[in-house]
Amino acid sequence: MATAADSRLGAVTLADLDPRKKIRKRREELGLTESEIAERVGISIYEYGDIEQHANELVSVSPLNVVRKLCNVLNLDMMDLLEIPADGSQVVSSEDGRDKLIRSRMETLGMSEAKIASRLGYEDAAISQLVSDPSFLETWPIESIARLAVALRISPTLLIEQQ
Repeated sequence: MATAADSRLGAVTLADLDPRKKIRKRREELGLTESEIAERVGISIYEYGDIEQHANELVSVSPLNVVRKLCNVLNLDMMDLLEIPADGSQVVSSEDGRDKLIRSRMETLGMSEAKIASRLGYEDAAISQLVSDPSFLETWPIESIARLAVALRISPTLLIEQQ
């Protein structure tokens, strides 16, 4: 079951995070329409419309890879947009892989895939794929990644940022 701590990124509570204004403002500064942004990001106009219309859409629904693409298209720093403070955590390099970090933390904490899955409300198969496929985390929403970081007792920065 999720707790208040499960929905935090740094000092920011995800429920309080509302990146819509920054996104809309930047889109307008660039002179782009919602349709143009959606096309460049590779999502439907409806998905993009939801991002601008619903405060929690970006963190609760949109996959990390979509958030990355959106920030790239808008030339926004993702960590600033998500209001994740720099916490001094080392970013996981692509050769180390987040999957290795996740496996290592699970082993250190004595947590099985089933235990992590139960804690996050996922099927065991999702966690199995997470620890075997380095790119699978890119399909998870920010909120779920933050909950995983809490369960693994690591900074969400380690899972969200990637070099």
